Amino acid sequence: MASALGPGTSRPAVSPDDSFQAVLLELSGAAAQGLEFEAMLHLFCRLAQEHFQVSTVFCWLVKGRELFGLDGAGIDVGNYLGKRVPLDANTYSGRAVRDRVTVLVNDVPAQPDEIAKRRPVESILAVPLVLGGPVIGVIIMSHLTEKHFFTDELVGKAQILATLLGNLIETARLNRASREERRRADAL
Repeated sequence: MASALGPGTSRPAVSPDDSFQAVLLELSGAAAQGLEFEAMLHLFCRLAQEHFQVSTVFCWLVKGRELFGLDGAGIDVGNYLGKRVPLDANTYSGRAVRDRVTVLVNDVPAQPDEIAKRRPVESILAVPLVLGGPVIGVIIMSHLTEKHFFTDELVGKAQILATLLGNLIETARLNRASREERRRADAL
């Protein structure tokens, strides 16, 4: 009979599906506890990087006609924090926002964008953050050393996480507005 324990360990083996469920549960639990937006975004990026085992997870938000580098986890995050990139620039992130599509490039050196030309990276996944109708940002996942890293399964899971993050962003916005309204009502 097969054991539910991982080889050479006394701990149960964790399947990729269990790991993904744990990520979803941790994010949902943090949201239910009212974690502030910035902390929620950082938690999202860290958990996504750990779960997908990618080099970097980074979030860009749409501000006018630009993408604003908001937060991330992993290698090179500091290069993009606070940076602005025009939406019409030749970037995977800009394309994901403009075309409202997930952009998967599993051989980046063969077709680099403006950012990838300056950074060694092999595989990139750009998933738009859609909130109802408008695209409000994009999540970038990259792997520095492995071409063809992103499978259909990983793309599907990244899209689920991006949908969850879009909902968490809207929830944080509504909570902030509710607190402000409550503060104004208390002042009267």
